Amino acid sequence: MLPKAASYALSLCLLVTPGCGPKEAVTPISEGKVLTAAEIEKDPLALLPGGMVAFGRADAKAFFASPTAPQSTQAALGLIPLTPEMGFVPSRDLSLVHFAGYAFSGSDLCAVVEGSFDKDAIAKAADKGALSAVGKPLVKSSYAGRDVFVTGDVAVTVLTPKIALTGSQTGVRRALDRVRDNRMKREVAAEWLEFVTKPGTHFGLIADSSKEALPDATLKEAPYLRGAKTAKILGTFEGPGAHVGGVISYDTPEHAARGDAQAKEWQQMAGLMNFFAIFGAKSPIQHLETRVVDRDLQLAAVLDGPATVAVVGWMAQRLSGPGGAR
Repeated sequence: MLPKAASYALSLCLLVTPGCGPKEAVTPISEGKVLTAAEIEKDPLALLPGGMVAFGRADAKAFFASPTAPQSTQAALGLIPLTPEMGFVPSRDLSLVHFAGYAFSGSDLCAVVEGSFDKDAIAKAADKGALSAVGKPLVKSSYAGRDVFVTGDVAVTVLTPKIALTGSQTGVRRALDRVRDNRMKREVAAEWLEFVTKPGTHFGLIADSSKEALPDATLKEAPYLRGAKTAKILGTFEGPGAHVGGVISYDTPEHAARGDAQAKEWQQMAGLMNFFAIFGAKSPIQHLETRVVDRDLQLAAVLDGPATVAVVGWMAQRLSGPGGAR
């Protein structure tokens, strides 16, 4: 079963790769008072714009308590590229991340990060021309009355000492529009939020391609996703890696069966293991089970430490590299 390994992790990662997509309806600017820190902290999820096609959650405290964390921390900083000089130590200051993607190509991601943030330290570092955690200059700008710090394709803004926004510049700016206009309300579907916050899990991802087809580039990389409409994944950081369970739902039972067969063929390609060899992951899956039930392709897997590092690094690279998430 081991050669089948990473394609299931990758398939779900591909489905939650966000990009430039639909915009939420914009209402006129309110003439009321500016939102206070207490109001923002009361419901941080209300910061996320509507129109999302993917939504996820990660318990950072659980991640940094796992044996994999030392190897994955640098990769994870691709999403929150702050340094100790900026008053930020991930294992100490990061608690919880909720993120949303707005299409399946381009670059449009917004994440609400809960933890501890020092806006003054970040600003001082930017003024001195400091490099971010991804080795690029941290540039201070302004939008909607807030300081926005940009490094490469990632933007970060601190709203309160406990809440920050990060992601693509487009995604962060749309969230700041909501704060400026006093339009904060939860846009994420209740059933999505209920799924990713199931008790006993450390991370959850959910995506829906029913309103927007997956791009050809994704289907070329993972042909078994043709006909896929939704993907859901939950997991925990346990032992040296991660325990993952999920389901890919297709438009027809025939497409689900074909997807399973194509996945098995695709996983046997030599190029897959060559790809993961780049990250030092030689046997990424310790255990894997799959089952087709009607239109659903169900899976359960145990990733070892190197595979977990590889997936985290791969996702971070797609967010912080040239062009952002693709």
